[in-house]
Amino acid sequence: MMQPNRLGALIAAALATAACSDSFTPGDSTGPTAIDCTPRTVNVPLSGADAGAGDASPGGDAAVADAATDAGLCGVCPTAPPSGNAFLYQLSGCAPVTTDAGAMVACNYVNLCPGGRATDGALAATPASRSAGDLFAAMASLETGSVAAFRRLVAELRAHRAPRALQKSARRAVRDERLHARGMQRLAARYGASAGPAARGRLPVRTLFAVALENAVEGCVRETWGAALAAWQAEHARDRAVRDVFRDVARDELAHARLAWRIAAWAEARLAPDDRDAVRARRARAVRQLRDDVLAGGVDDRAAEVGWPPAGARAALWDTLTDTVWAAA
Repeated sequence: MMQPNRLGALIAAALATAACSDSFTPGDSTGPTAIDCTPRTVNVPLSGADAGAGDASPGGDAAVADAATDAGLCGVCPTAPPSGNAFLYQLSGCAPVTTDAGAMVACNYVNLCPGGRATDGALAATPASRSAGDLFAAMASLETGSVAAFRRLVAELRAHRAPRALQKSARRAVRDERLHARGMQRLAARYGASAGPAARGRLPVRTLFAVALENAVEGCVRETWGAALAAWQAEHARDRAVRDVFRDVARDELAHARLAWRIAAWAEARLAPDDRDAVRARRARAVRQLRDDVLAGGVDDRAAEVGWPPAGARAALWDTLTDTVWAAA
C-alpha cells in the first residue's frame, strides 16, 4: 500500500519530471486540454442490439412513446458510449426517439471531468464547451458535488467506526470543497461563464466494501491525479488569479488524496480477502481507464493562460505517478 506521508514528495517529483520533459515549453499555448468533457448521445434499438445510425429527433412513434413509461427503458443503454469507458462516463438519462433506422432509445451520457470527489447517486456537471469559462463553471459544480460526497463519507466513516482522525479529516474536506467551489465560480465569472446550482440532499450510507471501491477510484486515483494537476496549474498558469485559486486547491487536494490512501489502508484491512482483491483490481483498472482520457483531448487556445499542461508534460506527469504512487498500491 502506498504510504500517504510520501504522497506529497512523489507528486513533487512527478511535477519536476514533467517540467523537464523534452516536449514541454513553458508558456506553450498550443497544448491540448486535459480531457474532452463533451457530453455524448448514443441511439440504441429498443431491442438493445447494435447502436443505430442517423440523427435523433424526439417522439413521434406511439410504440416508442409507450415504451418510455417502462422503468426498464434505460436498461438497453450500454454502461458507456462506444470508445468511452464506464469510469469517466455516466448515463444521465434516456428518451424514446425515432430515426431513419426506426424506433430507438437515445442514451445520454455526461463525462466526469476532474474537479473534486464524485459519488454514485449524484450527477456531475459537464462543460457546455471547451472554453476556459465553461470548464471552470463545470469544475465549480463538481466541487460543489464534492461537498455532498464528503458529507456522505463522513457519515459512512462514522457508521463503520473509522478512527476519529479519519472522520475529522473528512469533515475538514467538506469545508475545503465549499471554498474550492467558490474559487471556481470566481474563475468562471472571470472567463465569462457562470456555474448552475448543484443538487442538494443526503445520500444513503453504504457497506464498507462499497465505500472502499469508490474510495479506490475517486480518492486514490482521481483525487491523486487532481492534486498533481492543480499543483501544475498553480505553478504554470499565466493568469495570476488562476494561480492564486489553484494554490489553495492543490494544497487541499493533496490532503484529500492522502486521506483517501489512509482510508484505503484502514478499510481494506477490514475486508474479506476476495473483496480486498476486488478493490485493488478496481483501482488498477481505474488508472488504466483514466489514462486514455487524460492523454487525449482537443486544443484549447487558452490552455497556457489557465495552466493546462501540454501533452508532453501531461504524459510525463502521468507516467511518473503511475510508476511511483499507483505502482506501490
